[in-house]
Amino acid sequence: MIVDKLKLIINILKGDINMVDLYVCLIVNNRRSFAQVPTKFQDAVRTDLTAIGLDENGNPVQTTQ
Repeated sequence: MIVDKLKLIINILKGDINMVDLYVCLIVNNRRSFAQVPTKFQDAVRTDLTAIGLDENGNPVQTTQ
């Protein structure tokens, strides 16, 4: 477990993992809320969540037909 966390930290520092992607993943898996996303990433995170059909809470967007 600790090794996995260290690998993640190393990949983030090397730039292999995009912070926006990381926050999207955390929101989708209910590990973070949108309010916990730093302001500088919020617009990009919101855009990515919308692109995959999710709201800011990571829930599917209801479409009207």
